[in-house]
Amino acid sequence: MLHLLRNKINSNIQDLNELHKYYKWIPDENMIRPNSKVLEDKRIFSDYVLSKWASFKDFILDTHFKYPINIKDGYRCIHSEVKKSEWNFQKSLFPYDLLPEVNHYILWNCLNSVRTFCSSRKGFSH
Repeated sequence: MLHLLRNKINSNIQDLNELHKYYKWIPDENMIRPNSKVLEDKRIFSDYVLSKWASFKDFILDTHFKYPINIKDGYRCIHSEVKKSEWNFQKSLFPYDLLPEVNHYILWNCLNSVRTFCSSRKGFSH
C-alpha cells in the first residue's frame, strides 16, 4: 500500500479506492463525482463567468492572478500576454464530497496547468 503513496497518486479508480481504505483523506470513486447540486452550481457559475468575462481564461487570469483587464464589447478581458509561469493555491469552489476535516484545493498555473489537491491534517494528495 505504501508504494502507492511514494509517487504521484494515480487517478486510477482502483488505486483511489484501495488508498481510501487506509487513508480516509484520499477520496474514493464515490467522492470525486459531482452530485447534481454541484453540477447545477457549476452551470450557474459558468453562465455568470461567461456573462462578465470574454472567456474562462480571462476570468482565471483576472481573479486568480490579478492580470490587468480591459473591457471589450462589455466583457472583461486580459490585455497582456502570459509570459511566465505563476502559481496560485486556493480552496476549490466546487469541492469533492469529502470528510468534514478534509479540504479540497486547486493549484492553478497561468500557463494552462491545473492540479487538484485534497488536504487534511495528515497530508496532501494530488
